[in-house]
Amino acid sequence: KILGVTRIPVAMPPLTISYGDHASQFMRVSVPASPPPSGAPVAVLVHGGYWKQKWTVDNTPMPSVVPSLLEAGMAVAEVEYRRRDDEGGGYPGTNTDVKDAVHALVRLRDDGLPLDLSDVILLGHSAGGTLVLWLAAQPLAVRVRLVVAVAPV
Repeated sequence: KILGVTRIPVAMPPLTISYGDHASQFMRVSVPASPPPSGAPVAVLVHGGYWKQKWTVDNTPMPSVVPSLLEAGMAVAEVEYRRRDDEGGGYPGTNTDVKDAVHALVRLRDDGLPLDLSDVILLGHSAGGTLVLWLAAQPLAVRVRLVVAVAPV
C-alpha cells in the first residue's frame, strides 16, 4: 500500500490509443497482470460531465473504479470523446466517437492485446450513461454482456 491505496499489478502501464484525429478521440486501456489465455473481459468506461469541456476522463469519478476492475481480472478502456463545444462534437459526433473507440478495441485485440471481446461491460455515468445506453442499441463488433448507466442525462 502507498498512502493507504493498494497498488494493483497491471501487465503494463495503460496504453493511450487514438481512435480518431481530434485530440479528444482517445482512450486509455489497462490490462490485468495475469489475463486468462482467452483474454481478459473488458469494461468500457465512459465519463460524464454534462457534455461540457471542463469534464474529462481525468477529472471525473470514473477512473476511481479502474483498480477494482483490474483486481477483478478485467481489462479497462477509459474513453475520452468530443463534447458539444468540440469541432464535430455533439450529436452525432460524440456518439460515433464512443462507438469508434469500442471498435478500436478489435484492432488492439487483433494486434495481440489479451482482450476477450465476447465479454464486454459498458459503464457510463451522467452523459456517459446516456452514451452507453445509445451504444448498446448499435450494431457492434463486440458482445456486450452488461450495460450500467449511472444517472444518465
